[in-house]
Amino acid sequence: MNEHIGLGLVCVGLALNMAGALALVRLPDAVARLGAAVKCVSLGACTMLTGTLFLHGLYAGMTAAPALALIAVGAPLAVNAVIGAAGPSQSDVEGDKGLESGGPEE
Repeated sequence: MNEHIGLGLVCVGLALNMAGALALVRLPDAVARLGAAVKCVSLGACTMLTGTLFLHGLYAGMTAAPALALIAVGAPLAVNAVIGAAGPSQSDVEGDKGLESGGPEE
């Protein structure tokens, strides 16, 4: 039973990783590419590592636990820092303050 659960989790993780790779190619701008890819790939990697816990037992789970924590927390934080360091967004450059209508004029 654990083998079926583990293989299912590994397959779901592989599908999420493939979706993240597809997001890098198909999305229009860099911020959307990075955000979607990191969400998919970090969730996919965590799912695959959880699948290996079911496939290989407790020892593999104990060695995978630090990797799970680093991927789940570190990857989104790192991408947020990269996006923030990339510079102002396109709306900031054009002078759009994000208000559609009815906002105060400056």
